[in-house]
Amino acid sequence: MTKTVFAHTPPGSNFPPFVNLSRNDGGGYTLTVRSQGNGGSDIGSIVLSPENVEALAADALADLHREPVASVALPVVDPGPDSLEREIQAKANRAPRVTPADVKAEIVGETFTLLPSGRVTVCELTLKNGFTVRGESAVVFIENFDEGIGRKVARDNAEKEVWQLLGFRLRDEQADAAADLADVKLVPPHQQRVVDEKRELDERLSKLDAFILDNPLYLQLSTDEQDRLSRQSKAMAAYSGILDERIAHF
Repeated sequence: MTKTVFAHTPPGSNFPPFVNLSRNDGGGYTLTVRSQGNGGSDIGSIVLSPENVEALAADALADLHREPVASVALPVVDPGPDSLEREIQAKANRAPRVTPADVKAEIVGETFTLLPSGRVTVCELTLKNGFTVRGESAVVFIENFDEGIGRKVARDNAEKEVWQLLGFRLRDEQADAAADLADVKLVPPHQQRVVDEKRELDERLSKLDAFILDNPLYLQLSTDEQDRLSRQSKAMAAYSGILDERIAHF
C-alpha cells in the first residue's frame, strides 16, 4: 500500500500534466510524472530512496531562498585579500546564512562601560527589537590597558552574541517554512483530477451565467435556445454540486 506525500496538477486541458510523490511500504518513494496531452499516456516513474527525497527537498528549499547572485551582491565587511567573508562567499555560500551585514543591520545602538577596576570594558549593543547583548574585554595588568583596543574587542565579542541570535532566528524560519510545506493538504492524482474538473466546470458555468444575464446577444436567441441554455446552466450547477460532495469526502 502506498501513501501520497505530494501531488500537483495545474489547471489546463483534459489531460493536464501532473506530478506525484508516494511513499511505498518498503520505505522507498515513487516519483510519477505525466506530460501534458497525448491522451495522458506519457507517464514515467522513478523509485527514490529516503536519502534521495531528503536531498531533493533540502536542495529545493535552499534554492528557493537563495539570493540571485547576478543581481544581489553579498556585502563584504573586510574587502582585503585575506577576507574570511570573501572566502565564505566563494566556497560556502550555497544555503541561507547570517552575513556580517545582517549583524551590522540588526544593531541600532551601543554603549561602553569601563568597570571600576580599570581593566574591564563592557560593550552593550541594542538590537532593532529592543533586546540587548553584551561583550567584554579585559587585561590582566592595568599597564596594558588601551581604551580603543578594549572597546574594539568588547564590541567584537558582543557581535558574536548577535550572530548566535540571528543564526537561531534563521534556522527557526527555515523550520517554519518546512512545516508550512508539510501542512499543505495533498491528495492522490485521481482525487486531484476531480478537484481540477470542478474548478474548470465552475469557470465555464460562470461564463455561461454571465452570458445569460449580461450579454445582449442572449436576448436575440430564440426562446427554445434560451431555454436550452438555462437548462444547461442548471445541469452544470447540479454537476458541480455533486463534485463538491465528492471532494468533501476525500
